[in-house]
Amino acid sequence: MYKVGSQQQFPHRVTIEKLVTIKNDFSGREKQWNPVFSRIYAKVTNRTGRESNADDQTNNFVSVFVRIRNRKGITPDMRVVHGDRKLNMLAVLPAPDGAYIDLQCEAWTDA
Repeated sequence: MYKVGSQQQFPHRVTIEKLVTIKNDFSGREKQWNPVFSRIYAKVTNRTGRESNADDQTNNFVSVFVRIRNRKGITPDMRVVHGDRKLNMLAVLPAPDGAYIDLQCEAWTDA
């Protein structure tokens, strides 16, 4: 068994971001993603892929699970950044023993 936080159990680095509204230079408001937790250890696993045909367009999605150590304040309206991929968070699933959190995410592919 690996220690929680060991490089074998959490071999990847991810950033968790939250969408915020800020004032711009022209007294307007704009939305941008700001880091909440930067470069935290995680295990990123692609689970399934699917295709959707909506509005005469084909959309390809990959279901991705991201496991991180337990942290407070993570909500499904946030997103996970893993390398160049931006993963939309669908659900936050805490472990029964509270040691970690599984983040159920979805990513668009360019296929």
